[in-house]
Amino acid sequence: SRKSVPPNKKKLEQRERGSMFLFIYGSLKRGFGNYDFMHYLETKFVVETCTLHPKYDLVGLGRFPGLIDGEYWIAGELFDLPPEKLPQLDAFEGNGRLYIRKTIPVTHEGGLKAATYFYKHPEGCVPVETFYSGTTDFPPDKVKTWVEGA
Repeated sequence: SRKSVPPNKKKLEQRERGSMFLFIYGSLKRGFGNYDFMHYLETKFVVETCTLHPKYDLVGLGRFPGLIDGEYWIAGELFDLPPEKLPQLDAFEGNGRLYIRKTIPVTHEGGLKAATYFYKHPEGCVPVETFYSGTTDFPPDKVKTWVEGA
């Protein structure tokens, strides 16, 4: 059975009171096709991270991935999102139609809660071993770096 990754206790600063942390694992990451939208939303990149628990999988949905329940750690990036921009991000992600926004713990601050988007229709989906956003089965040395803050 897979165990949780020991969380990194390093404190992360939010830009302003009321802003929220956002865990991004796909096409909105830096260097990927939809990253310009993150600029439009005035997000601030915080740190590379991964999910705290091995409870997830990625599925390929064509040009972008979908996060579903599973058994792996997922690599991603943490962003600080101004609260007034959340409706625009929800619309972009198809919140309620294609994806559902949920809060999950990531490896920083002992399990920092971050919003992310789960694929709404996982029935029949086959998880992929790798996707352009990274690998679903985390390389142990990278997990160690993120968890320990080394």
